[in-house]
Amino acid sequence: MESKAEAISFIEQNSFGALVVNKVAGLSATHIPFVYSESKDGLGFLYSHISVANPQLNEISVQTEVMVIFQGANTYVSSSWYDHVNVPTWNYIAVHVYGKIRIIEGEELIASLGLLVGKHESNSPNAVTMESMPKDFLNSHIKGIIGFEIQIERMEGVKKLSQNRDDKNYKNIISELEKASDGNSGEIAAQMRKMRKVD
Repeated sequence: MESKAEAISFIEQNSFGALVVNKVAGLSATHIPFVYSESKDGLGFLYSHISVANPQLNEISVQTEVMVIFQGANTYVSSSWYDHVNVPTWNYIAVHVYGKIRIIEGEELIASLGLLVGKHESNSPNAVTMESMPKDFLNSHIKGIIGFEIQIERMEGVKKLSQNRDDKNYKNIISELEKASDGNSGEIAAQMRKMRKVD
């Protein structure tokens, strides 16, 4: 990806990520929703939470380095769509985020949950808010989670969209993807059109 802004936009649109921690016994991953927050300097922060019953919690301490994987649309590309002999491939978009994790509690945790709920309730006609939940109910449920903040240290965004193909084959790949009935193929085709400005 060409810019920080593009990577952040992708994260915000594909915010269900995989938190990867390097445990003593090996790598572990948890799939959870994240919310991004800007900072005045640096790359910003990610916020989320996991269950207190999640064994990954035992491997998270102050300043533990973690990775979060955000996956977007992806699809198979058949080599039969080319005008020459070649191998099949896979087109995809993804962002990897690396940073230090910090456990948050109290008002910080409430604020992070408010960001997460606010983002995903924004289009609901009867939006739920943290303020609309009974305090006793909210407090009892918060006891079952551990919140955290990740200070982003670097991001790697990848768009593999058949950029190495000439215009003829590139357009044919788009055409074939648009014939498919699944949403992934359609989204990849749309991204390919956008990348090379194909009408």
